[in-house]
Amino acid sequence: MAKDSSWHYSIDGNFLITLNTFSDNWTGSSAGSVIWVSKLHGIWKRQLTSWILSENTLKLAFGQTRVQDKKSKKWSSPEKSSDNINFLSLLKFNVGGFIDPYISWSLNSQFLDNHIDSHVVYMNPLEITESFGLARDLIKTGNVFWNFRLGSALRQKIDMNYFYAGDSIRPGYFGTDIINDGGAELFSELRLRSGNFFRFSAKLRLYQAFISTVALKSSLNDFWRYPDINLECSVNLNITKNILFNYYINVVYDRETSIDAKFKQSMGAGLGINFSSRKKK
Repeated sequence: MAKDSSWHYSIDGNFLITLNTFSDNWTGSSAGSVIWVSKLHGIWKRQLTSWILSENTLKLAFGQTRVQDKKSKKWSSPEKSSDNINFLSLLKFNVGGFIDPYISWSLNSQFLDNHIDSHVVYMNPLEITESFGLARDLIKTGNVFWNFRLGSALRQKIDMNYFYAGDSIRPGYFGTDIINDGGAELFSELRLRSGNFFRFSAKLRLYQAFISTVALKSSLNDFWRYPDINLECSVNLNITKNILFNYYINVVYDRETSIDAKFKQSMGAGLGINFSSRKKK
């Protein structure tokens, strides 16, 4: 079987910053703020054989916020505002049918877990998912890409900053808590672009667990039975080659952490870069 020995890649990075400052005599007792976010999105593809495609996607984001006190005008210590590590490795098998089998491995985490000031942990928590199933490219043109995957999945949720409550004999301590579950996963991605000026991306992931080790720990906690939903949408406008405008929104529903859906959105302008391999003619 013939294969393509070269990797085709596309790397997008940007740095967005928002700065507000006021003089001491500014009316309204306004306070300054500094917000910066750096993002990286990379895709590496290679046709291993005539019927096996390897695709790897990496998304990194980190940002901080500093706020000025209204009275003293002193600046606060930097607080984390964005933090994300996402990696997906996918193998698709082109068998010539309406849908193609696939296997995948993904990792979701963050650079810094500092929700407890006295106990900071890096690369925590970790969510690792292995899945296999069927995939289909619904639309695949130069400017529009839409696909979906449906399969079975195994997931490991690892928290290395978990606090175990103490008792009269032993004090509380931080340790590692691991939850294993298995179920079904649905993933869909839509990408639109108009030349180098406009890009839109939307990703939807639904995960429904059917079995979980949480059930072994406590029969009273059945929140793991609720589906996990993650929706990401982003819009990029390249005003010039290296100056861009970006809007991003993320909606997450995880009943184990909150009864309501959680929202995160950001908007800004800044500098961007793009590197990509040239396709062979």
